[in-house]
Amino acid sequence: MKNKHTNVGSFGLLAIVAVIGFSFAACDNGGGGGGGTPTPEDDTAINIAAIAGVTVPATGAAPVTAITSNDQYTGTVAWNGAPAAFAASTAYTATITLTAKSGYTLQGVAANFFTVAGTTSVSNAANSGVVTAVFPQTTASGGGITPHTTHTYGEWVPTTPATFFATGVGVRKCTVCDEPDPNTIIPQLPITTAEDWSAAITQIGEEQNTGTYTIEIGGDFSVAGIATAYTFGTTASGSTLTVTINGNDHEISLSSNGYLLSIDARQSVTMNSLNLKGKTDNNRQVVYIGGTAAAFIMNSGTISDNNGGGVSIYSGTFTMNGGEISGNTASNGGGVNAYNTGCTFNMKGGTISGNTAAGTATGSSRGGGVYISSATFTMSGGTISGNTASEGGGVFMRRDNYVTSTMSGGTISDNTATSNGGGVYVYTIPFNMTGGTISGNNASGTGGGVYVYSSLINKTGGTIYGSDAAEDLRNTATQANGQAVYASVAPARWRNTTAGVTVNLNSSTTTTAENWGQ
Repeated sequence: MKNKHTNVGSFGLLAIVAVIGFSFAACDNGGGGGGGTPTPEDDTAINIAAIAGVTVPATGAAPVTAITSNDQYTGTVAWNGAPAAFAASTAYTATITLTAKSGYTLQGVAANFFTVAGTTSVSNAANSGVVTAVFPQTTASGGGITPHTTHTYGEWVPTTPATFFATGVGVRKCTVCDEPDPNTIIPQLPITTAEDWSAAITQIGEEQNTGTYTIEIGGDFSVAGIATAYTFGTTASGSTLTVTINGNDHEISLSSNGYLLSIDARQSVTMNSLNLKGKTDNNRQVVYIGGTAAAFIMNSGTISDNNGGGVSIYSGTFTMNGGEISGNTASNGGGVNAYNTGCTFNMKGGTISGNTAAGTATGSSRGGGVYISSATFTMSGGTISGNTASEGGGVFMRRDNYVTSTMSGGTISDNTATSNGGGVYVYTIPFNMTGGTISGNNASGTGGGVYVYSSLINKTGGTIYGSDAAEDLRNTATQANGQAVYASVAPARWRNTTAGVTVNLNSSTTTTAENWGQ
């Protein structure tokens, strides 16, 4: 009985062992990831050879740590040396470990089955997801697919060369990765030297000084002054020349006495962001406008530091939309001098400041900021401030032929006259004021804001501040009468207190109702 029971127990133990062994064998068919994770017998062998997402090493770039997963597998990437960023002139090897996704197996994958773009060699053992990818050596200066975020392009190889006035066509490549510039337009050549400036002017002359041109300034340089000629030559009757100068905040200065920019009849010159600098011992203005239908448009930039004045208008039109005219000196009109019948100065913006009318040995100095004689002056914007003269610290206006001057906007402030007319001196010319502000000016004589001599002021708008205004706004004069306005007409009349927007003044009317005598 004892032996019989022992045999039965042994048989049962063997049966249990056999069942367990059968279970393990059924589960282990060699499928799964690179470590041999068990998979069902019906899993499909991986058949996608190209491993995506492994970026070619490039100097300075960060290594990738994972592939781009697909429907059959995922994977991690490890690099020899474990770099935080790829070094220059170094060959790198990536060890890629693949893991099969559910329903797929590495069993049945052939040796050296996988591929990786940009490599010199790729290898893997049969039935294995461990892939070794060897890449070419990185460059000394960077390279590869993504070594940098901004391209540094080399020199243009032109098919159509650019000129000072026209763009060209060509090709250029990045000096780091050899990527071509998608833009094939070569910008027009910038003018960076006096020689370039002369060459550009010569080119316009070769075109008979007609047409439309844009000049791009690319550097600071000096040019010789012009004594009698014109910058762009002479434009024939029936033709026109239009030139736009984009200064790009660069400076052109005078190396010898004369005009820096001289504009002839039928020529229009526009200035943007250009700084024109004169000479302290010069005897000409920086800009001269001297012909019928000549035009100078100043949008931005500066005209400064010249003895002889900033801008002179003999014939034609000067329109100031912006920029600054400052630090210039002349006998009359330190900033702007418009002195002939038929010329016009339109001030719409910008600043005329810190200029001086120094006068002559035998005459008064007139118009520290602006001098108008037989010309038309309109001011709708901008500021005339901090200028000095004996008469008309800010503006002096006179007529030899019938013209008018109008102020509809802008500010004339903080100018000084050592005689009369701290802000404005009006001499035998009608002055119409419909807007704007005259404030903070000073006259050692009378007419702190405005002085009118044998002429007409007709104020229907704007404000001329007087003795009752805040200290920084009030116009002042040494003489008791005429702090705001003094009219030297028969009989004389004046106003000391502020003449605001609703206060009308007309120097041809003497009644109290017309607001004089206050």
